[in-house]
Amino acid sequence: MSVPDPDDLAARPSTRQRIIELPKIVLASGSPRRAEILRTVGWPFEMMSPEIDETRRTSEDAVTYVQRLARSKAETVAQRVSSSLIVAADTTVVINEEILEKPGDQDDAGRMLRKLSGQWHQVITGVAITEGATSQIKVACETTEVKFATMSQGFRDSARDSSNEFAETTSMSWGCRCVCFTR
Repeated sequence: MSVPDPDDLAARPSTRQRIIELPKIVLASGSPRRAEILRTVGWPFEMMSPEIDETRRTSEDAVTYVQRLARSKAETVAQRVSSSLIVAADTTVVINEEILEKPGDQDDAGRMLRKLSGQWHQVITGVAITEGATSQIKVACETTEVKFATMSQGFRDSARDSSNEFAETTSMSWGCRCVCFTR
């Protein structure tokens, strides 16, 4: 095997020469944002959207909540796929100890954006990985401190209205639309 030209390594992820072949994964998600992340880094994947109840349980803290949902998504897809690497994730936002679940409608999304505008909050993501139904599921969690810049009413309205599906008007898509700083 020859050593890759440095210019090839700097090319777009989908066109550059690979040193190793990445295994195709099954993304246990219907999220266009998660698919966009994998496409951006050039990781081959197939999407399978699991149908699960994402309701937070009474007194469930944010870390337990996102880890439970990620595990449930991985388990659900693992029942349909026997031997592929399955990756599932779920994300929530916590501000002033309040867990912001998916907004129920545009008014709720607007309320959340007003609350987050100019404020530090935590973006908590649970991830689950397994190799099919017979494999052990590994679950992890990551918390990132994020501060959105102060958003004008017009900007908040635009961000709120830019998604046709309220489920996608979450921290992941807001993060793509809002100017923020991470710590």
